[in-house]
Amino acid sequence: MLRDGFRKIFWGLILVLVEIHIVAFDLLLDPLGYFYILSGLNLLTSRYEMNRKGKWLAAGLILLSLPTIVIQNGVHDTILTSPAAIYMSIMGILNLILAYFIFQLMISVAASIGDRRLEKQTSGTCKMYMVAIFMVCFFQSFRINMSSDQLTGLTLISLVFSLVMQLSLLMQVSTFSKLPDAPNWKPAG
Repeated sequence: MLRDGFRKIFWGLILVLVEIHIVAFDLLLDPLGYFYILSGLNLLTSRYEMNRKGKWLAAGLILLSLPTIVIQNGVHDTILTSPAAIYMSIMGILNLILAYFIFQLMISVAASIGDRRLEKQTSGTCKMYMVAIFMVCFFQSFRINMSSDQLTGLTLISLVFSLVMQLSLLMQVSTFSKLPDAPNWKPAG
């Protein structure tokens, strides 16, 4: 159950993070990714009484992400105040909140199995992820007042930070998907 839940979350995150567009349509549908995340959270929360808000958020993101099937991430950058840019900013903030709930679930699982090292590592990764992604979201609001050179630099830095942090989240979820299922684990707290 532990493996299956975290594997579904892992593949759901992959579907959400990777975009492959043909013409105007995303081949890796974000709503399907959020469905996988919701499915993984359902599997895990049936065993661990936690993360109900994360489940509700994942369910809401299934519906809210339907426009991402035809909205490409890079297209809205030319007009920063367009409805598509505002929508993608809101989706970015909601993804940050969903990642927080996933991290909290991982920290709880690590505590419940008594692995202090894994709990501490996950907690540290969570803090770095939250600060870095929040800063990227925060600095995006200043993009409208920047020259093209400054905008290029900020975009490049944001891209690198986002990529590194998303990979750290994926690696952490992958670590949890490799944990063995043990029938005697008890929920923490």
